[in-house]
Amino acid sequence: MPGREPDTADTLESDGLIKQQGKDVVVLKPDDLRVIAWQLGANEYCRAHGMPLPFPDLADVQVTEGQ
Repeated sequence: MPGREPDTADTLESDGLIKQQGKDVVVLKPDDLRVIAWQLGANEYCRAHGMPLPFPDLADVQVTEGQ
């Protein structure tokens, strides 16, 4: 939606899409586009900062700028 803030773990959890368990995240709705976008963003952040990917199953998906 235009003007919508990016999702956080807290917003996704409040909408029943994920569940936080300490440092772990259980994805309840893996096909939801909001969840996928959040996972890709988390992976990109970690990749850029040399950290392990939190969602390695999505490791082959690269975020690129539109052309």
